[in-house]
Amino acid sequence: MTTLRLRSDHSVGVRPADLDPNLALLPLPSMAVTAVPADPMASDGGSGYRGRVHELTGWNRLRDRYRNKGTAFTAAERDRFRLHGLLPPVVETLEQQLDRVRIEFDTKGTDLGRHIFLRLLQERNSVLYYSFITRYLEEMLPIVYTPTVGLACQEWSRIYRQEHGLYLSWPERHRVGEMLANALGGRDDRHHRGQRR
Repeated sequence: MTTLRLRSDHSVGVRPADLDPNLALLPLPSMAVTAVPADPMASDGGSGYRGRVHELTGWNRLRDRYRNKGTAFTAAERDRFRLHGLLPPVVETLEQQLDRVRIEFDTKGTDLGRHIFLRLLQERNSVLYYSFITRYLEEMLPIVYTPTVGLACQEWSRIYRQEHGLYLSWPERHRVGEMLANALGGRDDRHHRGQRR
């Protein structure tokens, strides 16, 4: 597989003209980008390649926090993305999901517990997370920001659940370039299983 870098600003809707086969990989996290030999009659700017973007399906779709809608996937979307059997059979609206999140949020006994709950929601379903935060903004700000985020930083090694972002440390400062390359190199299943592209 030839790897490609997107020349665009990573907005949704990639056109073959946005792909440059001469650059290294920097894919959209929710899509697999491959290069295939171009049709000799195709207009590809003379590069000899055209990009093909594949939608994520199954577990890969559900693990992408930007594309995961949880139980809000419609029956047609569950067919299209091969999600039957991977989700409960009920289809909920965003409003129903928000009500369910509110009930679970209210069961947490401490601000730190609520902070952890929201971080896990953010990792699983960004649309639901930001909708919940927006709906209850005044109440949520002290949970996702000061003062609770300060306590979360103090308790970080105890409450760590999943990677989020880029972790740089002074002892590994000589590896900053490598760390940036790792962070920008994609997050698909092959990466997590230790396979190289």
